[in-house]
Amino acid sequence: MLRLPFATPHCGARPQRSGIGYESLRRDYRAAQKSGQVWIKEAELPSEEPYFVKFFPTIANYKPADYWRLIHVPVLVVEAGQDERIPIGPSVDAIQQALRENRNPDFTIIVPKRFPSFSR
Repeated sequence: MLRLPFATPHCGARPQRSGIGYESLRRDYRAAQKSGQVWIKEAELPSEEPYFVKFFPTIANYKPADYWRLIHVPVLVVEAGQDERIPIGPSVDAIQQALRENRNPDFTIIVPKRFPSFSR
C-alpha cells in the first residue's frame, strides 16, 4: 500500500507503503463506495495480478532526489511549465534542494512559460 506523509484530501486516509494491506485497502474502498464518496468514481483498486504487485513498488518507491544528490557535474534542467502529472513548484524545489545538499554549485533550472512547437 502507498505511504504518504499526509492525509489524502478526499478521504483523510493514510495509506502505507508496506507491501501488505490489500485486504484493508479493498475494505476501505468498498466502504467509500457504499458511503457515496464522490472521489470513488475516479479511482479503481490496483490490480492483484502478480506482475503489478511486484512492479508497482519499483516505481512507487522511486525517489528522484536520491539520484539528483549523486550528480557532481554541471546540470541544466528545463522543466515543462504546465506538466499535468507533476506539480512544477515542488519538483523544482526538490531538485534544487538535492543539488544543494550535494554541494553542486553549477546548476541551472529553467521553467519557460511556453515551449516552442517542435513539430513541423
